[in-house]
Amino acid sequence: MIVKFENFEKNLIDFKTSKLFLFHGSNFGKVDDCARHTIDLNKEEHELEVINFYLDEIKKGQLSQIFHEKSAPNIFCSNTLLCFNLSNEKLSKELVSNISNINLDNILIIIK
Repeated sequence: MIVKFENFEKNLIDFKTSKLFLFHGSNFGKVDDCARHTIDLNKEEHELEVINFYLDEIKKGQLSQIFHEKSAPNIFCSNTLLCFNLSNEKLSKELVSNISNINLDNILIIIK
């Protein structure tokens, strides 16, 4: 689903049950605002551990290990939000292919 920034901000509560978000555009401020609003909304509902990743810091093949480790509930029974900042095209393709293979029960993903 494609949603414009204004509609996303006005109807943020409608996206409360979503587990995967892709924010993109030439206005990086709006992209960051959408990610921040999503994190804040989910923190209101339950405990949330937020982990930021920059894809240029991740080696090839490491993404599947990250998803495997973080998709399991942590010791505090809080959900995990993984926020990926895209910069590397090869790893971006690996990210997309790995997302289809993970269980999103205890995890939220933001790609920006």
